[in-house]
Amino acid sequence: MRARYDEGGWLAPVGGLRWALILGMWLAVAVGAYARFLGLGLWPLAIDEYFVLESVGNIIQHGIPAYSCGGYYLRGLTLQYLIAPLYAAGLSAELSGRLVTVACSFAVLPAVYFLGKRMSGLAVACMAVALLSLSLWEIEFARFARMYMPFQAVFVWYLLALERAVTTGRRLDYIGMWVLSGIGVVTWEGGLFLLLVNFVPGLMGRRPAIAPLLVSAGLLVLGYLYSAVNFRFLGGPPPFPSDVTITTGGSPFLLPPLLAPTLLGHPLWLFGALAVVMFAIWALVRLWGAPGDARERFAWAVLIALALGNLFGCVLIALVLALLTRWIDIRHFERRTARLGLLLVAACFVFWLAYVSMTTEWYRLIPGFRPGSGLGSELSKVLVGLFKYPNIFDSMLFQWLGTIPVLTGLLGALAALAGLWAIITTDERRSVSIRVAIVACLIMVAMVGVVETKYTKTRYTFFLLPVFYLLALTAIHEMFVRRWRSYWQQGLTMGVAVVAIMGLTEDFGWAHLRHIDSVEQNYRLAYEPQLALHYYPRYDYRTAAAYVNLRTKPEDVVIITRLPIDYYLARTDYVYRNYRELEFASVSCDRGQRERWTGSRLLYRSDDLFRVIDQAPGAVWLIIRTPRDGFVIDALREKYAVNRLYSGLADRITVFKIDGVSRGHCRRASYRSANPE
Repeated sequence: MRARYDEGGWLAPVGGLRWALILGMWLAVAVGAYARFLGLGLWPLAIDEYFVLESVGNIIQHGIPAYSCGGYYLRGLTLQYLIAPLYAAGLSAELSGRLVTVACSFAVLPAVYFLGKRMSGLAVACMAVALLSLSLWEIEFARFARMYMPFQAVFVWYLLALERAVTTGRRLDYIGMWVLSGIGVVTWEGGLFLLLVNFVPGLMGRRPAIAPLLVSAGLLVLGYLYSAVNFRFLGGPPPFPSDVTITTGGSPFLLPPLLAPTLLGHPLWLFGALAVVMFAIWALVRLWGAPGDARERFAWAVLIALALGNLFGCVLIALVLALLTRWIDIRHFERRTARLGLLLVAACFVFWLAYVSMTTEWYRLIPGFRPGSGLGSELSKVLVGLFKYPNIFDSMLFQWLGTIPVLTGLLGALAALAGLWAIITTDERRSVSIRVAIVACLIMVAMVGVVETKYTKTRYTFFLLPVFYLLALTAIHEMFVRRWRSYWQQGLTMGVAVVAIMGLTEDFGWAHLRHIDSVEQNYRLAYEPQLALHYYPRYDYRTAAAYVNLRTKPEDVVIITRLPIDYYLARTDYVYRNYRELEFASVSCDRGQRERWTGSRLLYRSDDLFRVIDQAPGAVWLIIRTPRDGFVIDALREKYAVNRLYSGLADRITVFKIDGVSRGHCRRASYRSANPE
């Protein structure tokens, strides 16, 4: 039987193939649901889950997520208010938080289905839902009570509303897009960038309406003002101790490493740069007077300005955006406008390539950059000097490649093919959904790459995973499946492709699914450290706390270094977080006297910790995370080795009981020399 096409121009599965796709999709959803729910509430709170559930407790008590010592915790605000009714109804903290994120993971699937149908038809829609249902990353983050899964749900539904706003221009679709972007802002701080994506319908329309642009601009201003307020420190006494200097505030955005100022020390290079600038001025004058679309001339002017500033990472992103939005049409590259633009961008690239290869003064613009010798060194110079802004390498690419290299390479290559097809095809109706999705993702990735963050983890770009699967399947469908004219050949090709993705990549594993409620899987004992971080590490705080609770006396002192164990302890007297740790600013409260989450007394110097241990009226119970725990270093564990009473699973949590006898054997001077401030 030959294939049919539906009203959208996509290959339409018929007969048995259609029902096989639907049945296979629902079977995958059922298996994924089983894996998401199995043992969901059994395991102790992870570190980030603890923050969410503690804040939910504050909502139940005060109606708002307010700390007892002043300030507000607004990260994952949407998630917090969704959890609150379940927690208040009596469900455990572990179960109430994770039920919401599991529900959000199911909310992702219909949006992916509808996006898949609009991108490339029923086959892509069903198989994308099946892959996401069985994806280990999706399942593990569905079982993680943090804002990453809720934001992913917001993001894919937002893409659906955005695509409809571009294709229909109806007011209702615009309203849906604006509402979802607003929800995104209060779901995860990266949702602020959705307010930039709101301008995409105006960019992709031939004559953008003024009213939608004004609304989008107003939302962007409001969203920025909301994000600029540090609610954590709003109200209450000063958070930091007077004897410690803590720097907060400043610009949240990374500045581009512009090489032009370093030219002043090289007269010959400065002369060459002036020649390139003069050539650019001449070309821009010719460009602006050339016939054609004003949008195309403006796009080339922007590309030339970025190239003059050695921002070739921005050049690539802006060029792809211009091609996808049709501001620059690849079919018109023979025009004078395109020839002039390409010539000037190429001239700038050759100049800056020579400069970064033959000089060294610009190294000071990149903290810690010291290239070696050889081909790898020359390549690093080019990547760092010309392409590392936005810093997509550190914020996403290296994180994904270092953890899930096969999945990253495969989905990245197929997504690039889908984008190439969308750029070169003349079928606007069939390509618009793909172009909208890629444009939105490119803007989000670029903005993640210009934000200053304490950490770079795969979870910060987790929201993109469904789109990558959709684009990969679309590329397979458009470039391979459509070549077959019979529906059984199409089904076989797509089936082989899906089996290959599941068999070759790191995102699928039947053993993991079968034993997802096991100790090895939940505490990441079966994984290398990088993959454990990818799924988010967990520790058995509950068992360690139960051990201490059964043995403490009223006169004893309990000191912790990691906050989640406080949830399971009967009491916490002190929290030790050294002032040099990255997290100190977020936990210090009331001039450094109290810890923000527990309300316990805060110790922020090793001398203070030693003094409390030395002067305690009873035994001191010290609970640390091993093998290393910030500035609680090896000397401390060695000093009290004989006082080590409990070692948790895989020696990750250690409990020391330090009584008067053992304190008498301690020499403070030896500890201070081993642990200098």
